[in-house]
Amino acid sequence: MLLVGCTVTIKPLIQNKKARVPRHQKHTEKNHPRKKQTNNVKETWWIENYHKLEASHGAYTIPSDVKIRPLPDGRFLVPDEVLKHYQDLLLVTPTPKP
Repeated sequence: MLLVGCTVTIKPLIQNKKARVPRHQKHTEKNHPRKKQTNNVKETWWIENYHKLEASHGAYTIPSDVKIRPLPDGRFLVPDEVLKHYQDLLLVTPTPKP
């Protein structure tokens, strides 16, 4: 009987790694221009009229009403959504009360 001693060496295969190329993100300002902020400063009578219109339409308020801010000179800074809502209230007839 012939006994031959041999050893088997197992080593992991060498994998070629790809060179990782960094991806640069695009600037979102070029693709999505920011909405232009307008300064909508309104007088006290305008705010009173706006609240009267909301009440006459069945207390129809919007979430942007809380964003109306008073200024030191007695006027108010009004968001664009409130201005659009005011225009809509002027164009429609009030809801009749039963």
